[in-house]
Amino acid sequence: MRALESEGVLSAAGADAFVLSQAGRARTRREAAPDAEQFLAQHAPIIDRAIMDGAAEKNRARL
Repeated sequence: MRALESEGVLSAAGADAFVLSQAGRARTRREAAPDAEQFLAQHAPIIDRAIMDGAAEKNRARL
């Protein structure tokens, strides 16, 4: 616990309590994302979206 606190992942929330910090949430999202999306995932959620191209064909994009 103390190691995670020193890395900024956890914040003390009392004598015997810890909470996930903002940095900890970003780290969790980054580590859960595929390799190619890790940097983006730590800053914003990545979701699948349907998009239309110029020929009115439906495609999928991850944003």
